Amino acid sequence: MIETYFECNNSENKVIIPLDPSWSVLGIQVSGGLDSALLTYLTALAIRKHKLDVGIRTISCDVGNKPDYLPTARKVIKKLKELLPDIRWENSYEYRIPLRESKNPYKLYASTNHIRALFNLGLLDYEYNGVTLNPPEEVRKTFHDDEFRQTVRDSPESIYVSPKSARPMAFCDKQGVVELYKQFGIFDSIFPITLSCDVNKENMIDGKLPCGQCWWCDERRWGLVSNGENPNL
Repeated sequence: MIETYFECNNSENKVIIPLDPSWSVLGIQVSGGLDSALLTYLTALAIRKHKLDVGIRTISCDVGNKPDYLPTARKVIKKLKELLPDIRWENSYEYRIPLRESKNPYKLYASTNHIRALFNLGLLDYEYNGVTLNPPEEVRKTFHDDEFRQTVRDSPESIYVSPKSARPMAFCDKQGVVELYKQFGIFDSIFPITLSCDVNKENMIDGKLPCGQCWWCDERRWGLVSNGENPNL
């Protein structure tokens, strides 16, 4: 396994991309958010750096109560392909979670089952997700509904989840994510088309996204402000 480190210049955040030259196709879950878009871009850079013949298959979900998820993911994937035409892009895989099953644990089960099916069909050799490190506790005290966040993101021990899955951004919080967007010159191209808001359809304000009032919107603002950028981007 070859591990490529992408380290921030102004913080201790880092992204670790593991690649095996024997892989044919790597799956990356792309939601349309900041994290998965950056992860896909950096993965492509690592593949290019080591001159590997590893294709990328993006995996995206149409969630019943989050109507902007899939359209945003498609925009992000299109832009990534435009910026990285030398990468072998496999056909994207999209799946739908009905509205009645769009909340956990059903959502998690559906995602796991679809990815397992791709492995069983020989369409993936390995899989990444874009789970990041939580912001520091003192920062999160000001966030909406922070008591519901996953504590597993506070102190990760490894990027490896299973023998065939990794979360390369486990040691990078949103401050680092925004910093890497700027560091690698994609802040003006990919960042503006991403969507971090995770509010459900029934909780939208005037039917618009981003809502500006959920945990994910708070996290995005913190990432921007901590990098000296406009919090409303």
